[in-house]
Amino acid sequence: MNVLMGVSLSCALSLTGYLHSGHFVLRGWLISFGLSTLLSLAIGFCLPVRRVALACCARAKLQQGTLGALLLDSLISDIFYTPLITLLMVVLAYKGAQASIQVALAQGAPAASLPELHFVPMFLSSLALALLVGYVLIFVLQPLFLRLLVGKMPPAPTGSPEAAPSDSPEA
Repeated sequence: MNVLMGVSLSCALSLTGYLHSGHFVLRGWLISFGLSTLLSLAIGFCLPVRRVALACCARAKLQQGTLGALLLDSLISDIFYTPLITLLMVVLAYKGAQASIQVALAQGAPAASLPELHFVPMFLSSLALALLVGYVLIFVLQPLFLRLLVGKMPPAPTGSPEAAPSDSPEA
């Protein structure tokens, strides 16, 4: 699940960021996508995202599988993943734009004709869009990937407790 969600989120967020900037460069997008994928995999495998989401759902008294639980679970995942991925991508874009400005200045372009870059507004506008895109993407893809992965799981062995008949009167 971590790999599917990490790759999907990284692809969508890096593409959204590049399209939002108005300066799509395939090489830059591939670098951004690759690095954000590595970061999202590290987040998924090192941070207790699922455990926190389950604890928040339990504290909110939301039963797993309900719309409320899915909405909260998506929000928790979005809060863990999206700001860090967006920060990485904006830092890369900012450094690249600064380098381009320096090249233009070295080639004699007048400084007044070049844009001024401000990191914080660049990051905050990207973060707002990325949080929205990330939330929708997580909300839609997480249940789909879960069904895909559960469908590929082997059946429980016949001697396992999961396969044993229940002692409850409903059985």
